[in-house]
Amino acid sequence: MFVYDEPDRLRRALSGERIHRAESIELVGIPSSFLDAVGEATGRHANWELVHTGGQLYVTIAGKTLEGAVVREPLEHPRST
Repeated sequence: MFVYDEPDRLRRALSGERIHRAESIELVGIPSSFLDAVGEATGRHANWELVHTGGQLYVTIAGKTLEGAVVREPLEHPRST
């Protein structure tokens, strides 16, 4: 599941909710500042080059490359024993 900003925001919103197979759901967080920059650089007929490597996402639009960190976390943190 993709989320913008911090995955913890979604976790707090879902706190107390029962979610089927929550332990198998992975959250992928993408910074809203990165998404805003991509939105500003994108035109109606824009071509994108997209690369994901080493926890970073690179998008090249019209010769301009934008970069943002991608955070991957489980929906449920493992419980401490």
